[in-house]
Amino acid sequence: MKTRWNMRSYGRFLDMGLQLAVGFGLGFLGGWWLDGKLHTTPLFSLLGLMLGAAAGFLNIYRAVYPVHDRTKDGNKS
Repeated sequence: MKTRWNMRSYGRFLDMGLQLAVGFGLGFLGGWWLDGKLHTTPLFSLLGLMLGAAAGFLNIYRAVYPVHDRTKDGNKS
C-alpha cells in the first residue's frame, strides 16, 4: 500500500534542512567576520564552519530524537 505524504511531513524535513544550512552558514559567517577583525584568514572561518556544522547536526538530532521528561519509575510527570 502506498503511503501519502502530507504537508506536515514535508515541512518537518524542510525545517531540518534549513536548520543544518543555517548552522553551517552562521558558523562560517561568524568565523569570517572574526577573521576580518583579527587578520587570521582561514583559522576562524574553518572553526566557525565546524562549530556551525556541529550545531546544525545537534539540532537535527534533537528534532529526530526528542527528549521525554520522565520520572524515575517511568511514568510521565
